[in-house]
Amino acid sequence: MKKIVNLELLVSIFTNVLHDGERGSLHNRKLEKIFIELEKARRFYWVNSHCMLNLSFTWLITDKEVSFDGWWLPPDKVYPIVDEALKHVGLDRERDFDGVIAIWATPVYDESPDPVGYVWGPGGTVRRYSSFQVNGALAWLFVHEFHHQLDEFFKLSGMPEYPHADFPQKLPGFFGEHFDFNAYILRSWPEEKWLKLSFPHPDIWEVKDSDGDGIPDEDPRVPVDEARFGSNPFKKDTDDDGLDDLRELMAGIYYSSDPTKPDTDGDDIPDGIDEYPLYPIKTAIHEGKWTFISDGFLMQRYFEVSPSIAAKWSPEKISFRILVNNTCNIHVYLDANADGWYHGKDNYEILVDVKPKKEEAVKVHVLDCSNPEKVLWDDDPKYGSERLIRENDVKVKVSRGKKPVTVDIDIYPSERTGFSLYDGKEIGFRIEFTRNGKWASLFEKYSFVKLKLVKEGSSENAGRNVFKRNSIKYIPPPYLYVQTVIGNISKHLFTLKNVIKNHGSKALDVDMVLEFEGLNIKRKCFFGEMEGNEVNVIEVPVESYKRAPLLIKPKYRLTFRDINGNTYRKSYWGRSLILCMGFGNSG
Repeated sequence: MKKIVNLELLVSIFTNVLHDGERGSLHNRKLEKIFIELEKARRFYWVNSHCMLNLSFTWLITDKEVSFDGWWLPPDKVYPIVDEALKHVGLDRERDFDGVIAIWATPVYDESPDPVGYVWGPGGTVRRYSSFQVNGALAWLFVHEFHHQLDEFFKLSGMPEYPHADFPQKLPGFFGEHFDFNAYILRSWPEEKWLKLSFPHPDIWEVKDSDGDGIPDEDPRVPVDEARFGSNPFKKDTDDDGLDDLRELMAGIYYSSDPTKPDTDGDDIPDGIDEYPLYPIKTAIHEGKWTFISDGFLMQRYFEVSPSIAAKWSPEKISFRILVNNTCNIHVYLDANADGWYHGKDNYEILVDVKPKKEEAVKVHVLDCSNPEKVLWDDDPKYGSERLIRENDVKVKVSRGKKPVTVDIDIYPSERTGFSLYDGKEIGFRIEFTRNGKWASLFEKYSFVKLKLVKEGSSENAGRNVFKRNSIKYIPPPYLYVQTVIGNISKHLFTLKNVIKNHGSKALDVDMVLEFEGLNIKRKCFFGEMEGNEVNVIEVPVESYKRAPLLIKPKYRLTFRDINGNTYRKSYWGRSLILCMGFGNSG
C-alpha cells in the first residue's frame, strides 16, 4: 500500500459573464476543451509530485450572470453564486472543498485543445481561490495559479520552506521557465512532506501498490495508474531496462517513456542509462569536429519543420549549425554555465528570423539574474548599466539561396557573463522554432538539456552497443477507463459526453452500463471489441427545465474479456457535475 494526499477542488465555470461592459458567453459552445486542459494540469501535478498529490475535481457549471470590472474575477463575485448552488445539493464550500477554481467566459473562445506547454493569459489567486479566463492557456493557468494556493497550504501547515511559484531566481537548481520551473518545485519536494500537509483539510488515501514502485496498481480516482500507464503492477521495472516504472512515468515533465520498451527513443541506449530517454540526441560536443545533436527529431512539432542541429567547440568559441527546410524563426537559449536559467548572468537568448530579408533579423540579449531582487534583460532600459553582450560576443550568419537554409551561430567566451569553454564543461541548451504563431521544440517546451564539451577522440556518444538484459515483453491486459465531460450546453439542453478508452491490449465483448445519479438515466452500450488505445464516445443529451441545481454523479459498470478468455468486471464512480442552468436568473 502507498499513502497519498488528496485535495478536493471545486471547478466553477461561469458561462454568462459581463466583463468591463462586454458580454462573454459559453452557451451553445463545446466545453470539452476545459475538461481536457484541466486534466492535463491534474496529471502534471500527479506525475511531477512522484504520484503523491492527487487533485479531485467537482465541476459546477452555471449560467447565473456575473458582472465585474478589472483583470480578474474576484471571490466576492463568485462565492455567493457558488454557495447558493452548493446548498441546494447538500454541499458546503468550506467543509467539502479545499479550494475553488473559477473560470469565466470571454467573447472569444477557441474550442480546440491547446498545444502541450502553451503559456498565456492572466489569472489571480488568494487563499483557497484562483480565477482565470476561458480563452487563456487553461492547463498553464491552472498549474501556475493553483500552485499559489498550494504554497499557501504548506505555509499554513507549518512548512514555509515550500518554494513560491513566482520566484524562480530564489530557488537553486537546473530548470527553465514556466512549466519546467513548476515541475522542478514538485519534483524536489521530499515525498514524506506531502503527507504532512494539514491545511485546509486534505485526505490521506491508501492506494494499492503491489510492487512498491510508487504508482498505484489500479485506481480510477487518480490521473494515472499502472493499468493506464501500461506497466506491470507486480514488477517495479516492467521492461528490465534499469529505469523503474515511476521514473519512466517521470521521464519528462509532460511526457513519459515507454515502460514496456527498453529503449524508448530508439537511440540504442537502454532507458536506464540514457540521461535523456525521450530524446534521440547526442550531448557530447567534440572539440573541432561537428557533432550532430539532432537530425530531424523534434519532441513537439505544431508546424512542418525538420531541422538538423550540429555543434563544435574550441577554447575560442562554440559554434552551432542549424539547417531548416522551412522559413521560420529560430530561438536558441543557452544557460552557459548550466546553473539554471534564472541564476547568474549567463543566460543567452538568440533570436534569428530566417525569412528572406535585405538585412538579417537577429536579436541577442542576456538575462541577468545575479541579483534575485532585480532580474532584467541586459537590453532593458531599466537595466541601467553597460550591456553584458557586445557586438563581437555572438555572430550569426544565414546562408540562403537553396534549401535547406543554413544558420551558423558562433558564441565567444565573455568575462562579463562568466562564459568560458574548456574540456568537460557543461552548457544548458534548448532550441525552438516558430512560424505564424505555431511552434516546434527539440525538447519538451521550456526544458533544457546539458551539452558536455569533450576533447576530440573522446569515446562519449560512441558507446551505443551496450548490454541489454533479455526480458519477455509485458503485454498489459485490457483496461477500459471512462470519463464524463460536458459537451454542448444551453439553457434547456446539455450533453453528457462519455469518453471510453482502452489503455491495454484488445478487449472483447465489451458491455458497459452508464448510470447518472440525479438524472435517473441509464444507458447500456455494447462494443464487439476495442483495440488498444481505441476511443469510443457515447453522447447522452439531457433536457433540463428544472431551475434548481442538478447534482449528477456518473457511475460506470463494465464487463469485457481479453483474447485468452479471461473476464474482467469494473465498477466505479466518475467525478460529480453540478449543473445550474436558469437557477437564480429572472424570467
